[in-house]
Amino acid sequence: MSLIRRALDGRLLYVQVLFVFIAFGVMVFSSYIHVRNIEREHLERESEALFAHIESLLSNDLQEFETMLGIISETVQIMILQDETFEEIKAYMTQITDYGLQQSGIEGFISVFGFFDVFEMMGSTALCPI
Repeated sequence: MSLIRRALDGRLLYVQVLFVFIAFGVMVFSSYIHVRNIEREHLERESEALFAHIESLLSNDLQEFETMLGIISETVQIMILQDETFEEIKAYMTQITDYGLQQSGIEGFISVFGFFDVFEMMGSTALCPI
């Protein structure tokens, strides 16, 4: 019996150390899984917030374009109905384009274009004020 007890006593320390290492490994692994899940949720929330912010910026820019082009088209229509000349309308659109490029701050604004078939001119009546 004393021989078995000595064998167990000598190995009992190794078994205890092994269980400590196993418990530590399980603790590290479970901490990793828990923190990974927390970080994944955080990144998902942040990416959704970023997408919502970018979508609102794009929507605002498009609404600015829509509003600006609506005003310009109404003004050009009134100018045509009041028998303004092609050169006067071209000057107006050039001024609007210059203003849009200098003042609006809208990303992607290039120019205001128009195509008129109401003027009796030879060639194209397309208008590109740039």
